[in-house]
Amino acid sequence: MRFLKSSYNSFNYHMKEPIEKELNEVGHCFSVSENSFDELYGKCLEEVSQVQFSKNRYYYIYPFENELNGQKRGRLLKTKPSIFKNVFEYGLNNDGKILYVIEHISDTIKKVVLIKHTKEYLTAFTYVGKTHNLQNVTRVFNYENNQVSYVINWGTYGWRIDRFIYDETGQLKQVERIAKEHQKERATNSVFELSYDNGKLNAIVQQFTNGYAQRIFP
Repeated sequence: MRFLKSSYNSFNYHMKEPIEKELNEVGHCFSVSENSFDELYGKCLEEVSQVQFSKNRYYYIYPFENELNGQKRGRLLKTKPSIFKNVFEYGLNNDGKILYVIEHISDTIKKVVLIKHTKEYLTAFTYVGKTHNLQNVTRVFNYENNQVSYVINWGTYGWRIDRFIYDETGQLKQVERIAKEHQKERATNSVFELSYDNGKLNAIVQQFTNGYAQRIFP
């Protein structure tokens, strides 16, 4: 697992632990979890106390996860649907923490996200297909005030690090991203700029170091 220091140093990270160390830990977590679906899923089910459903994704594991991926937030359903298409299923514990997310793409095709919580971070394992192939591992880190500080993702094809930057009121204003495909030599850097209207998210624009910019949301 080789980390490009030249790309890493282009970001002004101020973290308690070196990001390189955390990145490698998430990469190692991916490598040892490829055949752990049954074990992880079983542990999640032991703690589930309620199940909820939504049309398109409603809950997320870090701020504006849907919007940063160019998607609008879904809506919760009052009852279990009779047709499972574009339906999300959530297993929650007694504290309201999400333990699993199942994306029912169709009646037979689904993506399963299994979530482990600790005091320092949460780790989400995404499995796809009938044989539950591990697609990626996402680790979300928090500051002491429960604001997400950064997110590390290690997947089949590459990795990325997102750093979350807040203004003096605690409102998220920027997300700095560095991402790299495993087969490529260089990483790419970009910044997501968030703007608000009366406290409500109005737009997200992604800007790259080469000057290119694209509107991500809405």
